[in-house]
Amino acid sequence: MQRFTLDRSITGAFNEQQRKLICSQEELQTFIDLPFSKENLIKQADRKSDWYSQEARSLLVQELRKSYSSAALTKEQDENLKRLEDHKTVTITTGHQLSLFTGPLYFIYKILHVVDLCEKMNASDEEHSYVPVFWLASEDHDFEEISSIELFGKELNLEYNGNDSVGRISSEILTPVFNQFSEFFRIENKKEIEGIIEAYGAGKTIGESTFQLINRLFGKYGLIVLDGDNRSFKSSFSNIIEKEIESGISHREIEKTNHLLGSEGLKIQAHSREINMFTLFNRNRARVIHTDKGFYIEGVGEADLAKVKELIAETPEQFSPNALIRPVYQEFILPNVCYVGGVGELSYWLQIKGVFEAYGVPYPLIQVRNSLLWIDLSTSNKMMKYDLHIEDVFMDIDQIKREYIEENEKEGLDLSEIESLNEQLIVSLKNKVLEIDASLDGYVTGETVRMQKQIQVIREKLMKNMKQKLLCAN
Repeated sequence: MQRFTLDRSITGAFNEQQRKLICSQEELQTFIDLPFSKENLIKQADRKSDWYSQEARSLLVQELRKSYSSAALTKEQDENLKRLEDHKTVTITTGHQLSLFTGPLYFIYKILHVVDLCEKMNASDEEHSYVPVFWLASEDHDFEEISSIELFGKELNLEYNGNDSVGRISSEILTPVFNQFSEFFRIENKKEIEGIIEAYGAGKTIGESTFQLINRLFGKYGLIVLDGDNRSFKSSFSNIIEKEIESGISHREIEKTNHLLGSEGLKIQAHSREINMFTLFNRNRARVIHTDKGFYIEGVGEADLAKVKELIAETPEQFSPNALIRPVYQEFILPNVCYVGGVGELSYWLQIKGVFEAYGVPYPLIQVRNSLLWIDLSTSNKMMKYDLHIEDVFMDIDQIKREYIEENEKEGLDLSEIESLNEQLIVSLKNKVLEIDASLDGYVTGETVRMQKQIQVIREKLMKNMKQKLLCAN
């Protein structure tokens, strides 16, 4: 297999804001803390190790050990859990919502990115240890968005009609797609595929099943999977949950930042609510709403602040941060130094630095995940046949066709002599007309433009015919 590395700026696939996130974070200094670099990773590791308490570290390892009690813990993962007990160990994290199987291919790219980055930092930084973490975003509830996947031209679909967070839905809904998935593979591959399906189906919920699947695929790389839908983690975060519901701190900070983003022509990625928290009572993920009487909580009803605090203390697991508070929750419970995500994700991280500062949680470095393009053998052979290069993949398809035709049919498309004669004719004609009647200047100019357009029409007609000829020949 051949590997090529390209500068993403030549692809034309990223806008100006995304370009800054990818390769020029210094230009976004107002909205982040430290621009991404190896040196700043080490600096952030010192900062986070000093901030992150031993109590939080002990809780983290304890809860991770519990979650892995029903999973096949690899030697590499066990070593990483032991490392996490040490105050000089930090994490590099990525995450994604719970897609069917792994959903889009960049789900895999993200994981490989953090694994690779940790390996590089462990090789170069003797003072700290770096552990790769996958944050299981199990509390999202947009089921429709993740309920299907296309494989080999066929679409697989899950069916569910409730409004619970995706991670809490029963894994029984996965059963109908397992046989369909298995049918895609030949007999000689069945054993490996059946092992993956067996792991995927081992959980009681979609969250547990996705945990098992990721663990089956990436456990040997030492990847630690963490599900934030955890009573103990949320209990430790309860003070911030209370402040958020009582004061709406995040909304005020995000609105201030949104104003700055807008003034610099940057995109506002996510919409902030007055209270950026959800609840999960009665298998229904719903917003916490501020009312004249206090608050309205779906499944509980009207509640004053005292009642809300009582609910948080007794059932912290029923409170769920939304996309704009979840990063704060993540960085609160992890000794994390860097979050790796897509350009869309990291655009909303630009909105929340003020929220981190208001809650006293260190803002991490952020890095855009790698972009990969897989070119199969058949496509690669066709590219070689037509002498196309990797860079050509990102060109406009019509431009590629024109250049190919012009390169392969130079003589047939060479109208330079005709165009030269036409220009001479136009000059002579215009001069002759003006000698006779200068008032016909506008008229003759219009007619000569039409003559030039006709030659262009003929050129395009030739181009089309040559294209058909070349396609037939190949």
